[in-house]
Amino acid sequence: ATHRNYLEQNVPRWAWGTYITQDDRDRDKLSQAFKDFGLNVMNITNVSYREPDVSHLRSWGVTHRLDQCFQAEPIVKQALCDAGNVDRAFVMDPKVTDEQVEKLLKETNDVGAA
Repeated sequence: ATHRNYLEQNVPRWAWGTYITQDDRDRDKLSQAFKDFGLNVMNITNVSYREPDVSHLRSWGVTHRLDQCFQAEPIVKQALCDAGNVDRAFVMDPKVTDEQVEKLLKETNDVGAA
């Protein structure tokens, strides 16, 4: 249930009821058909989602990323990553303190800036 709450917080509400297409023509047809209903259509022509390896972050207390908390086809995971950045949300071991999280954020931001 906890991971569901995290997903609901990260993914925008509009994305939960979005239809996913892989062709511009299909997107255009569905968008036209659904416009009166307020339904969204997301077109993903190149599915590049791959299951991540976060083992290098285990020493920091990271157990997995949010996109690893549910099972779905790669295109669905890609859509949720694109809409809600669930591939950038890390799930931490509950034993990790706020201070340790702050240290992780500082050190990983310093590495990214170098």
